[in-house]
Amino acid sequence: MGSVPTFQLMLVFAVVTFGLFRAYLRMQARDERENALETWAAQNGFESSYQPTGSTPTLEADNGHAGPCFAVPVGEQEAAMFAFSYTIGSGRDQVDVETTLVQAVLAAGFPHFRVLPAHADRLPPGPGDEHEVQLESIEFQHAHRLLAARGGDLDALMRLFDPEMIVWWLDQGSLAPIVEYQMGTLVVRSTVPLDESAQYDMLLAQAQKIATGVLAQGSLHRAPIS
Repeated sequence: MGSVPTFQLMLVFAVVTFGLFRAYLRMQARDERENALETWAAQNGFESSYQPTGSTPTLEADNGHAGPCFAVPVGEQEAAMFAFSYTIGSGRDQVDVETTLVQAVLAAGFPHFRVLPAHADRLPPGPGDEHEVQLESIEFQHAHRLLAARGGDLDALMRLFDPEMIVWWLDQGSLAPIVEYQMGTLVVRSTVPLDESAQYDMLLAQAQKIATGVLAQGSLHRAPIS
């Protein structure tokens, strides 16, 4: 009988130790990714910066943590690239999510929207007024979900997602980003954490492409029709 409490204590100790070890490995991996991003930024002459203000579902996720930020060129807009982590769920169902993102302040007069992988999980919930927008592309609908705020300017959204943009998005394949635009804040984030220069180059190019389209079709930038 006396061995039962000892066994239970050993089991608890093993579980706690394993949890601490996993936390250590996550922190170590996070440090390595942040160092890789810092090296890439230095090689490209991108200086350290503050995280731009603004909010989207990802930025507002539980336990959100931004790593060191680096100023990156997204048109003439204020933008930064950084590693970001958050949690989904609670208790035993809690999952840590690691990603890399570009955040830009556009203030483009554009409707709120998100583009998500069609079968993605571990994503923070969006605003409650969203509905799914159907595009005339079976391939896009199979791979992605386009969500927009109800009552928003769907004409602007349709102009953004013209055939050229849809083809570009499909060409990204499994590396297509998750995109959020809300209250002038654009977030273009990877579906997995990044740790290589080529991956950072691709994410920045994706952010530049999407930001250019949003600004071109936004009501604050789009030229009036004569």
